[in-house]
Amino acid sequence: MADLSKITDPLQLCDMAASSPLDPNRPQGITGFDVQQIAMRALASNRDAAVETMNKVVEGCLAAIKERPRVARYKFNAARTYYAIATLLEGKLDRESALAQASRFNQEAVEMGYVAAYNNLALLHQNGEFYDTAGGIAKRLPTDREKAINYLRRGADLGHVVAQYNLGLAYKNGELPLEVEAVTGTVRVDSNTSAATVRRTREAQAFQLLSRAAEGGYVPAMVETAILLHDWSGIQRNPKRVVELLETAASRGSWEAMYWLGIVYSINDSKDDNDALIWYARAAEAGDTRSQM
Repeated sequence: MADLSKITDPLQLCDMAASSPLDPNRPQGITGFDVQQIAMRALASNRDAAVETMNKVVEGCLAAIKERPRVARYKFNAARTYYAIATLLEGKLDRESALAQASRFNQEAVEMGYVAAYNNLALLHQNGEFYDTAGGIAKRLPTDREKAINYLRRGADLGHVVAQYNLGLAYKNGELPLEVEAVTGTVRVDSNTSAATVRRTREAQAFQLLSRAAEGGYVPAMVETAILLHDWSGIQRNPKRVVELLETAASRGSWEAMYWLGIVYSINDSKDDNDALIWYARAAEAGDTRSQM
């Protein structure tokens, strides 16, 4: 994370230290940080130092919100930093306060139409971590799958690649309840639909969403789309596109893509077996335990 001691402007601090790399509306020239991954890595070692740093970032975002209350980006940045703090406070009472703030600012950002906030708000409801702060008292609400899916759909419709990816996975894994399934082409899924039609509908929706996220440059979606093109019987296979997606994802550091390249090349008679061994070795070196066997 950036050297915060040299940043005195709270607006700049909030943007530089709390913007998401996957937020299409972050300021030009701001790369962003995956604060959740930073928090996860800090759990095993320098948790207290990470909490202190992120509290400084939150202070900057709160000051930015006060100065520019109509800029939804600062609320989104504050929400994601509060959620990272909640991760660092696992098992501590202060975690509930951090989740309540994350819920509040994500909700406010969504109400202002901020695209990247829909996915995060959806996950709070999906994980049973959303706190209602109406009346000044934070109350944890139970898991609400339908509300989570609705927020994911809205985020996906607005073009956010992470919402498209998470919604695509929900279809792929069969996690959507039938009563909130969408109309796909001329097929509406309801309680009377055959199992085969339900499966085909899920597969079509999953592929459509995941491929859109892949085209948007989201690396995990590239891998999932490649797997669908390689494995699913209901989708026309495209070996060339499979390799293109996996090699692009692998070049961006995805060891899952490296592992799948090993699989693809190991069953491709037109390629030398050495290609499979090379990709398995790269995946193992990157940390994939399946490739280390």
